[in-house]
Amino acid sequence: MKLFFISIFSIVILTACNQEISKDDMIHDMTPPDPLNYFTLYAISENENIREHNDIENINQSLSDENRESLYHGGIIWARDTKVENVIWDYTGNFDIESYPTFLVFDTKGLTLQTTDIDEVEDFLSTNKPAWRE
Repeated sequence: MKLFFISIFSIVILTACNQEISKDDMIHDMTPPDPLNYFTLYAISENENIREHNDIENINQSLSDENRESLYHGGIIWARDTKVENVIWDYTGNFDIESYPTFLVFDTKGLTLQTTDIDEVEDFLSTNKPAWRE
């Protein structure tokens, strides 16, 4: 009986230790710093082996050099749902993602575009240039 209570107590403690990052906190972490007026571009993948399940080279080449200059990190940041040290990053749930890869574009105010079409991202970046590029 004592072992049963210890097991239940352990499960409760381990469950309580997991922290899921909220959508607002994720958006805060994913937006570029103010006042630089850049965009950040995330590609959310379904699987752990991102390279195996996505045509990364072709997707990266879909962006023009000029539009890559508008990105704070200079390119696409690939991510997936993950748990790191009891912290859960649930992109799929927080952004209602239904197919992969899904592209998330952020400016300094937050999410500005969510799409599964990299050409739509290219068009968006071409028509929404940061002030310093105009």
